[in-house]
Amino acid sequence: MSDHREALAKATAAMMDIISHSQAIQAAVLRSAGQGELSRIRDEAHDTLDAYLDLSTEAAVAVRSIVKP
Repeated sequence: MSDHREALAKATAAMMDIISHSQAIQAAVLRSAGQGELSRIRDEAHDTLDAYLDLSTEAAVAVRSIVKP
C-alpha cells in the first residue's frame, strides 16, 4: 500500500475509534458512571484525536510529495 493510502487507512481507523469513544461516553453517562471513568474515556479520545491528526498530516505530506516532485 502506498504511503498516503496507509496513512489514510490508519486515520480512518482512528476516526472510528473516536466515534467509539463518543458512544462509550454516552453509555457511561446513561448508566451514571463516575467522573473518573468519564475523564478516562475522554482522555483516551483526545489521544486518539491527536493520532488522527498526525496520520492525516502524514497522508497529506505523502500526497504533496506525489503531486509536487
